[in-house]
Amino acid sequence: MRPLKISLLVGLAALVATFVWFRGCDPRIAELDRPHDATEAEKASIPGYGEIRIYRDARLAAGDVRDWTPATEPDGLDVLMISGGGAGGAFSVGVLSAWNSAGTRPQFDVVTGVSTGALIAPFALLGPGYDDTLVHLFTSGVADDLFATKFPVGLIGSSLLRSTPMRRMVEDFVTQAIVQQVAAQHRKGRRLLVLTTNLDTQRAVVWNMGAIANSGRPDALKLFQ
Repeated sequence: MRPLKISLLVGLAALVATFVWFRGCDPRIAELDRPHDATEAEKASIPGYGEIRIYRDARLAAGDVRDWTPATEPDGLDVLMISGGGAGGAFSVGVLSAWNSAGTRPQFDVVTGVSTGALIAPFALLGPGYDDTLVHLFTSGVADDLFATKFPVGLIGSSLLRSTPMRRMVEDFVTQAIVQQVAAQHRKGRRLLVLTTNLDTQRAVVWNMGAIANSGRPDALKLFQ
């Protein structure tokens, strides 16, 4: 087995993980007025995309591995895992910037993220050219108004906060050009994965963002966002 070099950016546990913007919902799918049961969740798929997501505790079939397996390198793989938490995200951005300034930051073969880390991961995959974008996101105040409350209606609804401001920010920064660049890196064998939680089944879900970007489908941008 080839050696695996792992760079772990440790952040705080993220409250925002409860409504991560990578929800993976096709806007054409009708919402249920009840939680999905385990059987429905197991059979759920997004037409036209193939195996772009798996439960973290599941196993991929032999024929589904190619889009998930990174290209191997003679000296092993450089893997960057970015955890969540608002403060942890800012810390991660600072580490990436300083790492690049030190001249020792590698080109990562695999980048993964959860919660705030999922927001950072695409830009971290694309390299130092997007460090200024990340710094702007975490220091300019653009994130100050991300959370709008639904009080008091939210007390009896599905959530206390509206995700509209966060989605608007994601749509502003995760553009078609970003998705196309992620797709190009996916074709080179690099992998971008993010982790979300299916609240109905209480199971973690891994999304192959590079495969989504590389699908060529007209709705890939919306699903990626």
